[in-house]
Amino acid sequence: MKKYELLAPAGNWEKLQIALHYGADAVYMGLPEFSLRSKIKDVDLELLKKSIEYVKQKQKKIYITINIFPHNKDIPLIIEHLKILEVLKPHSIIFSDTGVYHLATKYAPSIPLHISTQANITNVESAKFWESLGVERIILAREVSIQEIHEFREQLKCDLEAFVHGSLCIAYSGRCYLSAYLTNRSANKGECTNSCRWKYQVYYLKEEKRENELLPVFEDDRGTYVMSSKDLCMIEYLPNLANAGIDSFKIEGRMKGINYLAGVVKTYREAIDLLQKNQFTILPKWYEELNMFSNRGFTTGMYFGEHPTDGYQHSGSQRNEQTATLAGVVVDKEEDGVWVAARDKIQIGDQILFLKSGLEKEFFTIVNIKTSNTDLKILKNEEIAKLILDRELPKEIETFDIVRKPIFVNSF
Repeated sequence: MKKYELLAPAGNWEKLQIALHYGADAVYMGLPEFSLRSKIKDVDLELLKKSIEYVKQKQKKIYITINIFPHNKDIPLIIEHLKILEVLKPHSIIFSDTGVYHLATKYAPSIPLHISTQANITNVESAKFWESLGVERIILAREVSIQEIHEFREQLKCDLEAFVHGSLCIAYSGRCYLSAYLTNRSANKGECTNSCRWKYQVYYLKEEKRENELLPVFEDDRGTYVMSSKDLCMIEYLPNLANAGIDSFKIEGRMKGINYLAGVVKTYREAIDLLQKNQFTILPKWYEELNMFSNRGFTTGMYFGEHPTDGYQHSGSQRNEQTATLAGVVVDKEEDGVWVAARDKIQIGDQILFLKSGLEKEFFTIVNIKTSNTDLKILKNEEIAKLILDRELPKEIETFDIVRKPIFVNSF
């Protein structure tokens, strides 16, 4: 039976561990200067080496991104980076630029190559070209429909990868110039300022030669969102993508927190496992989990047609607010409690939830907090202590499980 890959983002060491813990088959990460995420300062060469070794020990896969559009000054640095990767042996390099491809075949010839969605592969002939050059995976452009994916699969032998969840931007396969135009920070060099999601004060848009055509601009008490799109969510359409020929389902979000990452990876892991067993059915708890995090509403993007018809653009009123905060991460457990590394203030009397299949809605109340032999009333961020709960800790709880605090909203 064909095995589908769940591919998750790893923006730092903790995110990598969390992604693998919650069921990712593979992760992708990269140095900030080469990977379209220059704001991520936690990833350096030492962490890259450590991550590659860790992932291999877990018998999973790690893909390293070099998907910027480099200028001449970047080339010497990329060459040195490729030489190092040739020694470290990640499972692939994700690239978008033809020059990087040329350099990779010369300086890291043993590492498989995956071509990024940034390369805008929207037709079979383009994909055939890259396949003929030895590229092992095509990460399809976001503009490709499910029907077109069928056509790719019929004519290609290489792997096909597609995004299934996460933020979208108003750009062509992510190649955006708006940020550079407004702020002199190029999205194509990893410095995106999310300009398409800013609030713009506009009453209407009208082109001077089309007097009777007003472009829709939605405005509410949050502001006006001219270019901001909803978030991609394909959880219930995974069978469509699988039947079309997708091998790897990719989650976006190297800049997102571990609360989001854990929940999304866990949810898609459950869905893919059912798909793998030919038992796929949509579970209401999936959307409960995916809506637990702040988002701009969900869309299927362009998978069901070149021009989305399900309300691609979001307005402020469509935004879903977070319903649980990240309290901490389990680092150990004992018979009388669980050791937690706090990510927020935790105090006696708080109710908490564990992100664990079958326990997602089971509330526990903290009756005491201990560190060594000392009792605490409050556990602060970054501190580690044992939480004593109001009843026995479930045996399923383990290291790297996420601990949450629900946000209770008054109904009046």
